[in-house]
Amino acid sequence: MKEATNSSAAKEVTQKKGLSRRKFLGYAGGVAGAALVLDACKKEDDPVIADSGAIDLGTRDEGVLNYLFVLQQIEAAFYIKLVGNGYSYMSGPERELFTEIRDQEIAHREFLRNYLQNNGTVVEVDLDPVTFSDRNSVLENGEFIENIVTGAMIEAGRLVVTPHNIELVAKMASVEARHATTMSNLRSTGNFFGPVDASGSEPGMLPSNVITTMNKFLKTKVSGNRLPNS
Repeated sequence: MKEATNSSAAKEVTQKKGLSRRKFLGYAGGVAGAALVLDACKKEDDPVIADSGAIDLGTRDEGVLNYLFVLQQIEAAFYIKLVGNGYSYMSGPERELFTEIRDQEIAHREFLRNYLQNNGTVVEVDLDPVTFSDRNSVLENGEFIENIVTGAMIEAGRLVVTPHNIELVAKMASVEARHATTMSNLRSTGNFFGPVDASGSEPGMLPSNVITTMNKFLKTKVSGNRLPNS
């Protein structure tokens, strides 16, 4: 699998974080391009091993971005395996969609790796819960992962405090919402909505809830005990 380069990452284009998924009508700015104007994060602490044996993801903005880096590793691994070894009856349009999403998730993963100056937590992903030979399992798990990551991104945009980090997370959240919309529509044509609150807005998810859920897709368990969580 060819890793994303700066040129492929530059294809990441987004629009401002919106509310309802139907409002994500197009991409407006490059996440990779933002690297030209954003300061790099600096790790202030060495990785901490929690009592459970899980790797602690850190604190403050850098910890939140490290947490998002872990989620992007899960997503990238999912689509890499899907495109490379997915169900045999995958249609041409589906393969094209999954390939595009794969490339965008790799771009997100590599952008965050570089943004964290290669000090982010590298994990081993566990995709055993997914039966890649079965379209229903792929779409069910894909939609689940995308919805969780979208919720995580939305809440992360509230938890980070540095303006350029808020901008970065908002851009990435809009892309993840489009991915979630795609998976929802593939499962049920015309279904462009994931979880929404009473106002029709996408709800955020706290790191504590996301990590508990997403650890099932990780062989390298992680802990967010020191992340901002309110």
